[in-house]
Amino acid sequence: FVKVTAPPGATVVPGPDCNTVSSTVEYCSAGLSTILAYPGDSFAIPVTFRVTTMVRHARGLVQLVWGEPVPSTTIPWDPNPRNNTAPLILN
Repeated sequence: FVKVTAPPGATVVPGPDCNTVSSTVEYCSAGLSTILAYPGDSFAIPVTFRVTTMVRHARGLVQLVWGEPVPSTTIPWDPNPRNNTAPLILN
């Protein structure tokens, strides 16, 4: 899954392939094809935000996560978990 945490001043609009757990956190799936991905592959997961307040350089997060019921950024077969989190910046 991809965990999307909206930046301050924004909320997540529920999407078709996503499970919204709060107004600011959503878990989205790119499907089974991501399990069979090779280095350099890319996948589009549409996520929509509603900006409610202008916050300059508002920072959220995008994280690859694994496991249920509590997802973790530690993925058993991932040799480099440090690259599983990236900033999400709305300007």
